[in-house]
Amino acid sequence: MREFANEEVVGNSHSGVRTRVKRRMEVKNAALSNRALRRLEKTRDMFSKAKSGAHVLIDCNNVRAAKKFEWSPEDIFEGTRIWAKDSGFTGRVLFVLDHGPQQKAFVQDDGTVLVLSGPIESADDIIAREIGLFLDLPNQDVFVITADQRLMGRYYNKYALQRADIHTVPSIIFVWMLESALARGLGSARAARLIQTNQGTRSSLESKGAKETTADRITEAARLFHYLEGAEMEDAIVRDRSAATQRQGPSRALQKYLELVNAGSHS
Repeated sequence: MREFANEEVVGNSHSGVRTRVKRRMEVKNAALSNRALRRLEKTRDMFSKAKSGAHVLIDCNNVRAAKKFEWSPEDIFEGTRIWAKDSGFTGRVLFVLDHGPQQKAFVQDDGTVLVLSGPIESADDIIAREIGLFLDLPNQDVFVITADQRLMGRYYNKYALQRADIHTVPSIIFVWMLESALARGLGSARAARLIQTNQGTRSSLESKGAKETTADRITEAARLFHYLEGAEMEDAIVRDRSAATQRQGPSRALQKYLELVNAGSHS
């Protein structure tokens, strides 16, 4: 599947950008308090010791809130793809976003799955329910990226007997992990722009002194939905023309989820 639209290149070359960005990000990481650095390292260690079947569920807008909504959903998604590759979670990430014309899941060429909740359910509803799909698998850990206390209460109460297999990672710590992954290797023009955003630029809404509203998020989710549908159709045509196209598919559990939600039998 093609990368998200509206990308922009920062600098004259990726190599030049990579050098400058890495230096700037090292300065930012050094600015974290000792306590924050310990939390970051503890979380990295937790991911590195995860069971082989571990999956990650991401509450997208909660992560965006930790970043003060400076990053768009596509920005968080692109950063997550880079982090997943860097951390060994390729094909095992479910990225959940509120709103959209209908509930539908899309898979990217690296196996990362993005689901829009649609107009009836919320991202919280999906996460609280789908944790069970992954907990039922052998050799499984489930990591949930969120700082939403109400959501945590929902899934810890619902899956109390499997609580030890659920690991909640605060959104701000995941933001630090994304920033670190971006600093170590820029995978795209969008990644370069994310670093620029991290260095002090703001979204168009923020630059105008406006705050992002629910209506803004509904509009953005609808735009993203239609873009991904078009990209999905284009990608299918390309694959039909070239049987040799190599893709990293999602895990079996994510593939099962894709089939269920897109058949309309899992909402």
